[in-house]
Amino acid sequence: MSLGPAMNVGKSTVVEAVQDVVNALFDERNQYIRFPRTAAESAASIQTNSKGGFIDTVCGFPGSAYDARVLQNSNLYDEGERGTILQEPCVNIDGTDIRPYLVGDSAYPRAPWLIIYRVRQA
Repeated sequence: MSLGPAMNVGKSTVVEAVQDVVNALFDERNQYIRFPRTAAESAASIQTNSKGGFIDTVCGFPGSAYDARVLQNSNLYDEGERGTILQEPCVNIDGTDIRPYLVGDSAYPRAPWLIIYRVRQA
């Protein structure tokens, strides 16, 4: 609603432009938005994760849906629970194997492959 007036274009033009961008992202999703599957892909993702790249997406939920609900209804969650992702590379620290994991905020459920990050209140 605010983009049209800011760019001096009508609502239908904005809707069409947004649809074009979404369609372009969808067409390129397998090349640019994909979860690492091999140890080498995981290692590369770990090295570049802080650069803000997308490694997975979930569509089809309204913006008001709780993050935990979206996650629990995703393929990512299913694969994490089955242990088919985030298995390698492992680092052994004092006799304990540490596998890759995802970091999520406190809205997400606890899982062995998902570390919950809580922001401390000052």
